[in-house]
Amino acid sequence: LIALFNMSIAGFASVNTANAANHGARVGSVYQQHSSGAAYSAAMESISYAPVGDYQVSVSGGGFPGATILVTVNWSVPNYIAPIISFFGGSMGDLSGTSSATFRQEGW
Repeated sequence: LIALFNMSIAGFASVNTANAANHGARVGSVYQQHSSGAAYSAAMESISYAPVGDYQVSVSGGGFPGATILVTVNWSVPNYIAPIISFFGGSMGDLSGTSSATFRQEGW
C-alpha cells in the first residue's frame, strides 16, 4: 500500500508539471512583450495549486515572432518507502522528474 501511495503521488506530480509546462508555454507564446516572464508566471501559478512536492520552473527562448519558447518544470516528491528499503540495506532518495513543453511565439 505504501508503494502504491508513493507511485500515486509521483504520478500526480508528473501530471501537474506537464500541465504547468504546457500552460506556461502556451501563455508565453501569445504575449508580444516579455513572453518568457509571462510563461514563467503562468507555469508558477498553475503549479501553485499542487499540494505535494517541490517544483522548479525554467523558461528559455522567445522574444520575437516565430521564436521557440521552452518551459521546463522539475518536480520532486517525498519517497515514503525509502525507510523500509534502507532497513533492508538499500538506499533511495526522493522521487523526481521533469516535464517540458515547447510552443512557437505568435506575432504579427
